[in-house]
Amino acid sequence: MKIIIHNDNIDTSFFDKDIKANISANIDKSLDEIVKKLEKFETLEAIFIKDNLSNNYLEFLGIRLAFHIKFSEKLRDLPIVIISELTLFTLNKLNELAKILFTDNIFLIKSDEIENFKTKKVKFNFPKFLESVEIKPPKFYLSHHSVTNEWAVDVWSRVLEIDNDLIKKNREKLEYMLYYKYLRAKFEKNDLNLIQYNYSQIYGKILLIDDRKEWGEIIKVYLKKFFQEVEFDFLGGFKDISFQEIEKLVKEKIKLFNPDTIILDLRLLNEESQKVKEISGYKILKTIKKLNPSIQIILFTASKDSLILNIFFNQIIGYIQKDSPFEKYSAKNSFESFNETIIRALKKRYLKKIWQITEDIKSLSFKNPNFAKNIQSNSNLVFEILNSNMRNSFVYAVYQMIKILEEISYKLIYFDKQDNCYKFKKDNEKLDIEKNSLRLKVYEILKKLKIYDEKKEN
Repeated sequence: MKIIIHNDNIDTSFFDKDIKANISANIDKSLDEIVKKLEKFETLEAIFIKDNLSNNYLEFLGIRLAFHIKFSEKLRDLPIVIISELTLFTLNKLNELAKILFTDNIFLIKSDEIENFKTKKVKFNFPKFLESVEIKPPKFYLSHHSVTNEWAVDVWSRVLEIDNDLIKKNREKLEYMLYYKYLRAKFEKNDLNLIQYNYSQIYGKILLIDDRKEWGEIIKVYLKKFFQEVEFDFLGGFKDISFQEIEKLVKEKIKLFNPDTIILDLRLLNEESQKVKEISGYKILKTIKKLNPSIQIILFTASKDSLILNIFFNQIIGYIQKDSPFEKYSAKNSFESFNETIIRALKKRYLKKIWQITEDIKSLSFKNPNFAKNIQSNSNLVFEILNSNMRNSFVYAVYQMIKILEEISYKLIYFDKQDNCYKFKKDNEKLDIEKNSLRLKVYEILKKLKIYDEKKEN
């Protein structure tokens, strides 16, 4: 059976069936509906398409429909015949999608050749077809970032089997778009089976800050599946809102929720600066660190720009790249990396208490300004050591804290040589502690760990 798709602009008497194209403002959706009609026919031998299916001849929607048909598993092996009064050269000059005319099982004829034209079915090689063509993103996509975000939301939601209204809306938007049919066919990985993880012994609070509401739903389900004891909250879905308003909302949310870890999207505004340090995510990171530097930041981004990531490097515990159709890694890789980063971040939640202790020490009142400055500096150093990736950081931090306590205690106590003991300066009450016993104990521990050289110290 032969079928023709037209716009009342051709003689249909030569065909067994015909479908009149009804093109709406959403072109790809209209073409996708034609494909669904074609899929219902069981005995198709060939599909004839008039090059023009709309009132705008130069759109050449018949050629675009040919691509939609090739992305249908049921229809892709059928011969497709494009009917046009223009030559192959002219069509390629006028429409970039006309390159499909150079692939197998695609034919170009004029209207006066229909009656005598005999289709020749050639074995169709779909992978070869994908290598031969390229479909560019729609013009309404502002950037590569937008493409990756749409793709990642779709992939993660399907892996996690999320099917609520918000995700459905995003999926329905994508499923009929020619560009995403192309991306799925060319780049989609086959390892979408949900990997079974269980981190029930990991505790803490995680806040996600992202401009897309879909990610709030996805990360909520993700944590519920893998990190059952972790509390989650979301701030985002920003639309037509200034950076100052976002910053205010972030401060309020942190004060209210008190998160241990924040998953932070790099770009939170519709329009972003090209300068890295003026990107909204970077400025929000600075705001968070001023509020509480102990909060661990995981950067959640569609960007793979090494310059951007290097600038963030020392201020974040890690980053997760949203799945991209243009990268070799898969959802499985992203999940494994995400899990490892979350575990590392939440294991550092004790830093919130350390930071509070150092803040309390810094708030102590001392008459000597130099002494106060020294105490504050050493307190900051304790936190910085623990917040780093330094080897044996706990030992160095304990040693540093003992030094702080010693310095403070020497302001409160003195060593009485006559009685050979420590006493409080205030009332001369004797302390039950031997001279230098505390420091000697610390040195003993450091020597055992081979990080203290007694000769250098002397």
